[in-house]
Amino acid sequence: MNDIAIVILSFHIKRSERRAALLLLGLVFALAGCATQLPPSGNDPARGRIIVERMRSERDAAVLAPGTRVCREMKFGIAESDWIAARVLAPTIPGQWRVEIIDQGRMTHSLNGVPIRNNTIIEATPEFWIPCR
Repeated sequence: MNDIAIVILSFHIKRSERRAALLLLGLVFALAGCATQLPPSGNDPARGRIIVERMRSERDAAVLAPGTRVCREMKFGIAESDWIAARVLAPTIPGQWRVEIIDQGRMTHSLNGVPIRNNTIIEATPEFWIPCR
């Protein structure tokens, strides 16, 4: 882009004025680039909290509907993980719900002191559950 501007300026402006015109053109390009690349208040903590809360409420709305199939990653060992699947039965109290385990995964797990087996009904919080694919 700057090469094109130099060629255009070299034909129409005297050599003494070329340097001033290039400085002005550089300033215009710099200001145009700054205006388009500024993040929209990316360091605003209130904005971050709003985004996190919106994501959490959208996830909860997708997950909390009765009959929804949800999954949860269960960690074990040093760096191993396993997935369990459940079906949402009903919310009990705000922030709690009942789920029926439909796939216990490959390992033996427990949640809130209750061993996880197929057809077991447990109470859980929705924060670690996601909709299954």
